[in-house]
Amino acid sequence: MKMLSPKALRIVAGGLLVAVLAGFLGDLHPVGDTFAVFRLYVAGALALVGALQLQAGVRNQGLVNLGLGLGVIVMAGVLPFGRQFPPGEGAGVVRHYQKNMLYHNDDPRRVLDDILARGPTVVTLQEAAGSSALILDNLFDRYPAGVACDTPESIGLAVFAAYPPVADTAFCATRMAGVQVEGPTGPVWVISTHLRWVWPYMNAFHADRMVPELAALDGPKIIAGDFNVVPWAASVERIAQAAGAERVGRAVVTYAVAGVLRVQIDNILATGGRGVTRALPKLGSDHWGVWAEYTLGEG
Repeated sequence: MKMLSPKALRIVAGGLLVAVLAGFLGDLHPVGDTFAVFRLYVAGALALVGALQLQAGVRNQGLVNLGLGLGVIVMAGVLPFGRQFPPGEGAGVVRHYQKNMLYHNDDPRRVLDDILARGPTVVTLQEAAGSSALILDNLFDRYPAGVACDTPESIGLAVFAAYPPVADTAFCATRMAGVQVEGPTGPVWVISTHLRWVWPYMNAFHADRMVPELAALDGPKIIAGDFNVVPWAASVERIAQAAGAERVGRAVVTYAVAGVLRVQIDNILATGGRGVTRALPKLGSDHWGVWAEYTLGEG
């Protein structure tokens, strides 16, 4: 295989560097979050070009590009180390099952059986509509706190918790379903969300509508779901800031764009949340689920 010339490598590296930097500009324009979705792939390519530059004798630029590419990957919090904090055992640990079920899942009973086998204390669902809604009655029977929404802005969103509900707090809102419960450290809002895809779709628009609604909810929060964008995107950071929450554990792959590019778009945010995450099977969905075990901080 013929090696690219040093000039060609510089041109390729420049384009990749621009794409990486664009992914940090989501607050200026939503297209930045579109670039952010593929940041890890672009950063990996930049690191590879840097290595090729080193091989071609372009030492300074090669070291910079290799270091930048690897640094971006490490800082994203997707590696098995760095953001995983085992919470230990005890009543204060939240065991959280997060799942986009897929509208009209051919066998939603598999999801229900998986939930019951794992025994989570919090369940957040998206696309629990159509045939996928058939499991909801079973979950309402088993969990003291629950809400399922069928409004146009929140259809298919559901929350269940093994904690006592706070009276008259269940709600359906912009891309959200939620309820306040008496959690292990006091009252906490548990919210399921499902945003649209990134620009040119309405991800940033919906995030901006959610921000004041989240800020108006007093107290600690757990917000989880299919954000349809990676957790380091500007729209998710705005949601986290409004909720007074942070990402729990490392970001795990939950979806394959075009069946090929694996991305981390289903995530769990929690106030003072420290814990671990891992991926769960698809079970008839087009998304892998997320299992998390974590403790909460004070709001």
